[in-house]
Amino acid sequence: MRVLAYDNALKIRAGERVVIALLWRGAPGDDAGAAARRAAFTQLAALTVQGLPMSVTDVSYTDATALRTIIQTQGIDVMFIDAALTDVVPAIVQVSRELKVATLASDLGVVKAGARWVRSTIRPPANPA
Repeated sequence: MRVLAYDNALKIRAGERVVIALLWRGAPGDDAGAAARRAAFTQLAALTVQGLPMSVTDVSYTDATALRTIIQTQGIDVMFIDAALTDVVPAIVQVSRELKVATLASDLGVVKAGARWVRSTIRPPANPA
């Protein structure tokens, strides 16, 4: 998560821990790619960013009002936005700006809609032939 190392205000916003939310539409993604992303972020939680420990949580997106409440109650500092949410990224980005929460994505459509790009090295398992 090198991009977070360059977020000059992260340490001030996060407090004692950086909370990363994996944002999904409906139930957390259950395809192989989603499982790989969840596993990768879970491994990242063992590391620190700017000297702060990280934790990862799944968040099911329903609407901007509910997202705002979840961010405030769970202390979310960073949101990784799943590609299935491309159509609602503008609403997510608006909430993130209001609450000063970083947004990340590895899908070009999500990035074009307003989230920050992160280079994805996560590969879903190959399908057996």
